[in-house]
Amino acid sequence: MLFCSVLVGYCQAAVAFFSWVATWSCLTAPKQATILVSGFASKLADNRDTAVTRQGENRVLPLRKLIHLAGSVFPLLYLCASRETVLWAAAIAAVMTVLVEWGRQRSAPLERLFEGLIGPALREGEERKPTTGTWSMLGVLISVLLFAREVAIPAMFYAQLGDPAAEIVGRRWGHHRVSSGKSLEGSLGCFITCAAVGLVCSRLVPLGPGVAILGAFVAAIVEVLPLPLGDNLFMAPLSGLAMALATWVAG
Repeated sequence: MLFCSVLVGYCQAAVAFFSWVATWSCLTAPKQATILVSGFASKLADNRDTAVTRQGENRVLPLRKLIHLAGSVFPLLYLCASRETVLWAAAIAAVMTVLVEWGRQRSAPLERLFEGLIGPALREGEERKPTTGTWSMLGVLISVLLFAREVAIPAMFYAQLGDPAAEIVGRRWGHHRVSSGKSLEGSLGCFITCAAVGLVCSRLVPLGPGVAILGAFVAAIVEVLPLPLGDNLFMAPLSGLAMALATWVAG
C-alpha cells in the first residue's frame, strides 16, 4: 500500500507540474512570457548547442533513456491501482505532453526553454517536431484504453524498457544493420529484455508465459521497423494487440 501511495503521489505531482507549465504558457501575457522565458532559456543555450552537436555521434543519450525508463511508472502504478486511476493519470499526462509540444511549436522562447532543458535527449530533427516522449505517452494511453490489465501492463513495460535496451545494445555491439538503420543485435537485446520482463509479469498478472513471449517478439519486430512516426507510438499497442489476440484464441 505504501508503494502504491508513493506512485500515486508521484503521478499527481508530475501532473500538477505539467498542468502549471501548460496553463502558464497559455495564459501569461505574450510580452511577459517572452521576457521571462527568454531570460531563462538564454542560460540554457549551451545545453542545447551541446545536444545538437552530439546527434551524429555513436552514443546513447543518457537523459533520453532516463525519460524512457520514467515511463515505467504507469505499468508499475497499474500493478497496484485501478484501471480508472491509471487511465486518468495517462490521459492527463498525454494531454500535457501534447500541450507542451503545441506551445513550443508556436513560441520561440518556449522552444528555446524546452531545448535548453531537454536538449541533451533530442535526436537530430526533433527540435521542431514532436519528440519520441510524446509518441510514447500516447502509446501508453492507447494501451490502457484498449486492453485488459494483464495485457496492458507488459505491453507498456515492453515499450518503456525494450526500446532503451535496443539502443544501448545496438550502439555498443550492433554490426548487422537493416533498412531502418537499426541493428539485428539491438533487436535481439530488445527481445531478450522484453521476454524477461514478460515472464516476470506473467507471475504477477494472469497472463500465460507463451503469450508474454509472443508480445515480446512483436515488440522487438515493431522496434526495428522503419515506421512513419517512430516505434514509440506503436510498440505498446501492437504488442498488446498480439497478446490480446493470442489470449482470445487460447480461450
